[in-house]
Amino acid sequence: MNDKNNTLENYENNNTNVEKKIQVKKNFENNDDNSNLDPSVQKSKNLNFVIDIPIDITIELGKIELKIKDLLDLNTGSILTLDKYSGEPLNILVNKCIIAKGELVIVDEKYGIRIVSIVDGSKYLDIFK
Repeated sequence: MNDKNNTLENYENNNTNVEKKIQVKKNFENNDDNSNLDPSVQKSKNLNFVIDIPIDITIELGKIELKIKDLLDLNTGSILTLDKYSGEPLNILVNKCIIAKGELVIVDEKYGIRIVSIVDGSKYLDIFK
């Protein structure tokens, strides 16, 4: 009798799991059907899953290449001359990729950057299509 109950219980559990899998698949298919949506809505729907992911934004003032000997000779007050000129647009990087150019501004005694141009990022958005 106990074996019969176990077999019946296993059968019911397996059927419940199959029903859950079918329901999840139906929900996924219904949520993933973007074919009748406007392309701009499709893109925003595809991007929703990454909206809250944190990213690092870096503003690149310039670069310099030094030999270790020169690095060890640095003292307080030493000046390093960068490869960018005053007034030249600065690189704005997201996760080490240049996404825009900007100019340095001061806002409430803090440094800021005004975006001057945005790099064509359409090639990066292809992965979300």
